[in-house]
Amino acid sequence: MSFFKAEKVREAASGNWLFIVSALAPHAEAALKKPGRHVSCPIHGGKDGFRLFKNFLETGGGVCNTCGPRHDGFELLMWLNNWDFKQTLDAVGEFLSVEKELSWKEQQQQNQNQYRNQKAKACVNGGYTQPAPAQSAPRPQAPVQPSPAPAPAQAETNVVSLSREQSKPWLMELQEEMERRAERQKAYSAKLQGKIVRIWEEECMPMSSDLVEPMRAYFQNRELLFRKRLANHT
Repeated sequence: MSFFKAEKVREAASGNWLFIVSALAPHAEAALKKPGRHVSCPIHGGKDGFRLFKNFLETGGGVCNTCGPRHDGFELLMWLNNWDFKQTLDAVGEFLSVEKELSWKEQQQQNQNQYRNQKAKACVNGGYTQPAPAQSAPRPQAPVQPSPAPAPAQAETNVVSLSREQSKPWLMELQEEMERRAERQKAYSAKLQGKIVRIWEEECMPMSSDLVEPMRAYFQNRELLFRKRLANHT
């Protein structure tokens, strides 16, 4: 039986968790509309017991004040819908229309069909003077395609097409805003990293021997510990 490969589904889900969770866990909509802010927990209720991570678009994670963090979208959906991992993987894979992998048995059947096709073509193009009877000649067969797994019931997974989710104005607006926010954060992090490197390489000076003892005393007073003594680096 064909199946979804977790790595392929994870890759496809990155950047799409807003639409995925909106479709598969609509009871988390209050949190989706305010990513990074505390809202009522979709499981326990209350006023501010749950929030989505700021990098929700990429990870799909969130945290409940009672149950703790759910590090990615799979963990979050398992918690929100009381699913196991396979149910979650199948629901996300179906929603994103990820191509399924063939099982070992299906791969063997496909290989056999391909071999029969090649053998039949070789027989036709081989120039035999007495062709084999029609009923005994191997006939080309199309590779067996895996039968699609039945879609989860609407009542169980709430799966809807990605195009329908994109038709919601607030979803599209929020997606664009979160993408802009992520780009600003990346630009800020890159600028900060460059500033740190510049200070370290261009503005820092080696510590002279007469400063070793005052620096050691300073760090010791601040209760900062080092694996090696400062005196060893003069």
